[in-house]
Amino acid sequence: MSEFAVLQALQYLHKLCSHPALVITPNHPHYSNITASLQRSASSLRDIQHAPKLVALQYVLLHSLHVHQMVAQFWFARGRHCDAERAIR
Repeated sequence: MSEFAVLQALQYLHKLCSHPALVITPNHPHYSNITASLQRSASSLRDIQHAPKLVALQYVLLHSLHVHQMVAQFWFARGRHCDAERAIR
């Protein structure tokens, strides 16, 4: 396998891990089978659940929001005003 082919394979995997819709296009040889299978399971190629990086980002954002809310409630319960910057420190 040439260096160019290895680089192409790595780029393909990078796109696939970012979101399958980046590589599973209508020109893909298995596009029809994949989309039909997803439709049977009430899903679509564009769903966030198929993009591990986006799912991880969603988790981090929701988790940090939850932590911020808990800290704000802690300060509020003690009768103190809490701004976002002070709460995180």
